[in-house]
Amino acid sequence: MILPSLLLYLSDAQRASMLALARSGKAFQAGVERTAVGGSLSHLQLLNPAGSSVRVQLLYAWISAASQANLTFRSYDTALATLVSGSNALLGGAAPIAQPRFEAIPTANIVGVQLSLWRLASPEVMEYPYVLNPGKGLVIKFESTGVSLIGSFFWTEQPT
Repeated sequence: MILPSLLLYLSDAQRASMLALARSGKAFQAGVERTAVGGSLSHLQLLNPAGSSVRVQLLYAWISAASQANLTFRSYDTALATLVSGSNALLGGAAPIAQPRFEAIPTANIVGVQLSLWRLASPEVMEYPYVLNPGKGLVIKFESTGVSLIGSFFWTEQPT
C-alpha cells in the first residue's frame, strides 16, 4: 500500500503515475524510525547495495521529527547499522533490493557529502529524483542531537 498521507500532497497526474508504478511491481516503500539518543544525530538511509542488478530512483521521502531543526540529504555509500524491511507497493510482489537503514551517529562523526539542506518545521514530503547506482546510498541526517526522526521512502527499481 502506498503511504496514504503522501497521496494527499500529489497532483492527479503524479498520483496516477505512482499507482501505475505500484501496479507494475516496480515501486517500493519503507518506513524508518530512529528514536532519540542523547549526544547523537539521527540518520536514515536508502542504500543500493554493491553488486545489485538495479538502479534505484528515489521518488519521494516523507520526513517528520519531534522538533524543528535543519536536516540534510547526504551521499553516503557505507551501510548504516540497522536494516529495516522494505516492501513492494504491489502486495505479494518481489522484495526490494534497496535497503532502508538507520543509525544514531555521535555528533563528532560526520558521514557522507552534503547534497542539500532543509529546514524541517512539520512533516514534509520531499520530491527528489536522486538515482542510486549499485553501491550508492543516500542519507537523511537530522541536525539536532537527541531528536527522534521518522521517514518513509518511496522508490522504483529498474535493471541496470
